[in-house]
This record gives sequence, structure tokens and C-alpha cells, in this order.
Amino acid sequence: MKQTLNYVTYQTFPASTANSLQSISNIKYFIKKGINVCLYFPLREKTSSDDLKVLQEYYSFTESLEIKGVNHYLPHGRIQIFKKTMFHISHFLWSRRTISKYFKKNNEEIFFTRSDWIAFFAAKKKYKVIFECHQKSRIRNFVLKKIGDYDNVYIIFLNKDLQENYKNISNSIVLHNGVDIDLFEEDLQQKRNSIVYAGNLSRFGVSRGFPEFLKKYNEEKIFQEFNLEIIGGELDQIEDLKTIVKDLKIEDYVIFHGRKNRSETINIIQMCKIGLLLNNANNTHSYQHTSPLKYFEYIYAKLSVIALDFPSHRSLPLNQKISYFDLDKNRSLNVAINQSKNHDELSTAELRDISLETRIKKILDFAF
Repeated sequence: MKQTLNYVTYQTFPASTANSLQSISNIKYFIKKGINVCLYFPLREKTSSDDLKVLQEYYSFTESLEIKGVNHYLPHGRIQIFKKTMFHISHFLWSRRTISKYFKKNNEEIFFTRSDWIAFFAAKKKYKVIFECHQKSRIRNFVLKKIGDYDNVYIIFLNKDLQENYKNISNSIVLHNGVDIDLFEEDLQQKRNSIVYAGNLSRFGVSRGFPEFLKKYNEEKIFQEFNLEIIGGELDQIEDLKTIVKDLKIEDYVIFHGRKNRSETINIIQMCKIGLLLNNANNTHSYQHTSPLKYFEYIYAKLSVIALDFPSHRSLPLNQKISYFDLDKNRSLNVAINQSKNHDELSTAELRDISLETRIKKILDFAF
């Protein structure tokens, strides 16, 4: 009899956010390893859907799973003042209600979650909980202080720095994100001279730094050798960047692809030579802890990688493949690009180690 995994999250689907992509990718490879998965999430946006076909088309996968979209009657999204507070209140109440309503005491239940409150309420009921920790927060500090030493709680930290912040943990492992190798074409055409960025242009409403990067790209005349291709972003954000590009007179060198599905995104990445990691230094998660999916997709596609010089980027696996730059330093971007040309390609073993197949196997060995 197959093991069933309850993947319970306060994220909603479909969505273009990296966390939703990561969750669906994890789920896909749990299924490929023979695990039955039931996905629970709140129908908290107008675009939310618990239709399997909708999610399969949006995220480019064919595996089958049970989906339970849980109605969301709570204040998040309905009260426009104190949005952050309302989000946390809604998250708490939805998590408590979902665990109470859908799960009766059964020691065979296994949970996988990125949600602090799902982990908290499920652990308190003595269910086995696999909690994926992506960042620090006051709520997370409280939750892990309460349940971190439970024998039924297994914690996955995205990097060593995060793990070292929590001393009372009984069961933990460090696992970076991984790449869905099924999305990649083996026979590539000639790569074009392009730097590519794939992902959202902001995080929590704060720019990831593209206006500053575009100015640096122009100032150091990077366009003389490399075009810049940008995948993702909201329409208004793209229009704002197009205005900057026009003012800098580099319209012929910057390509805005807009939002693409997973397969289209990977196809564009594979056609470029250099992958770009940008983020906001004022966001603790971005600066210290992020493990971006795009990085693993870049290096699996055999791109060189250039990245802002952040601790989070320095802690990524295979970081010897990354060349770092500082937007405040003269010619820093040019130096990073020139250094990136000398990086060796990953070995077969290194490619295998960053795959989601390997990541999920390690999770199963750790917690199952």
C-alpha cells in the first residue's frame, strides 16, 4: 500500500511565485517516487483553482494527485488596512481550522508543509510533520521553540546558516532547492549572447533592483557583447522598466518576454549564456537565506551565473560557478561577466546532485 503525504500550505495555486513553483515541483517528484499526495490549500484569490487540469497546464506536469481547495472566509484580502497583520491572522485561523476539520486523530497521517501554523497544529496533534524552513521570522522562532524538539517533527533547512539559528531541533537536515530535469531539452541549439533573468521583478512589493541593474548594464556598456532577456514580471512593472530602457537608449538590447509557462521559461534559459541573480539587500530573507530555483535551472542549463554579492548567494551549492558583482563598485559587472566565461561545466555527478529527484530521495531517507 502506497504511503500518503498531506501537502498542506497557505500558498494558493496557480501562481507565478517561486514558492508555488517549488511546492508543485516537490509534489511532482514525491509522486514519481511512489508517494500518494493530497494537496490542501486556501482558495483565497479570485484566480485560485483546485482543478487538477488547470494546475497541470499552468505548471507543465502530468502526474496525478488529489487536490482539496479549502474555502477561505477569513479577512486576508478583504480588509485593505493592516494587510500584513490580516495575513498573519488569516494564516493562523485557516491553519487551525484546516487541521481540525480535515484530520481526525490518526497516527498514520504525514504532513509536508512550509507553513509555520500548519506545522504547529499538526505537530501538537502528534502527527508526523516535515517542515521546510526557508527563512527566519518572529513567528517561526516561536513555533520552532515550541515544536522543534518533538520526535515527530522533521525540519528541512535551506542552508546551514538557517540551521545554526535554531539550537533546540531534534531532527533536521540541510537541503537546498533542486531542479526539475524533465523540463530540459537535451539537444540544444547554438546559445545566443544573452544574459537572462527569470522570475518576479519584486518581492513583497519591493523591487529586486532592476532599475539599478539596467543603469549599470548601460554604464559599463555590457550591451556591446550581451543582450539582456527578462522573463516574468507584472505588466505595470515591465512598462516601468521599458521607460528606463528607452531613456537609456538601449531598447535594441533588452528583451521583455513577460510571463511564460514552465516549459517556455526553461527553453529561453537554455538558449542564453549567462544567468542573473538579483535581489533586494534590505530584505533579510533575500540577503541571507534565499535558495532561488532559477539558480539551479541556470546551472543545469549549463549557463554561467553572475550574482549580487549577498551571503545567500555565497552559501549556494557549487558557488564556485558564480561570479559576484556589486552595483556600487566601478566595472564590477564587467569583471564578473569576464570571470564567468572561465567557469567549467558541471560534471554528471554534480548535475545529478542538484536534481529534484535526488532532493526528494534525501527527504524520504531522512523522514520516512
